[in-house]
Amino acid sequence: MASGRDYGSVIALAAGYGSMVSYIALLRISGGDYFATGFGAYQWWIVICGGIGAALGLLIARDRFGRVGIKGMGRAAVGALWVSLIGAVIAGTLALPVYGTMFGPFSLVVTFVAKPVLALVWFGILALIHLMLCSQLSRDSRQAQIAPSARAFYSRLN
Repeated sequence: MASGRDYGSVIALAAGYGSMVSYIALLRISGGDYFATGFGAYQWWIVICGGIGAALGLLIARDRFGRVGIKGMGRAAVGALWVSLIGAVIAGTLALPVYGTMFGPFSLVVTFVAKPVLALVWFGILALIHLMLCSQLSRDSRQAQIAPSARAFYSRLN
């Protein structure tokens, strides 16, 4: 498992796109009226909630990503669905505490059905996150294999 500092870039990537999907969902629900009137504090809070939900969903399901092979790809596919569901539940709950828990996942599904390119990009980003974590984990395992021999070499020099 990669350390906490290694997740910063992937969490930022998920949070940024989660905020963007929230923004687009909000525009779809309003019919685009916010372009004329502008966003208020609550609308910006909904956009921020989308980012927080995506980031926390990724943190919760991070053990599903970063494994190599066919089994790892299967775990990542299930993890992508898990991140999407959990992130939408968290974002909806933060945005509207009682009804938002149901409304968040519903809004995500409706937005992805209406704009399939958003779903394609979202799952593409989660695939990229999987590959980034695969790369990080393989680098960590190589360093773990090299480190004992290097310690033995340097101990002979002293």
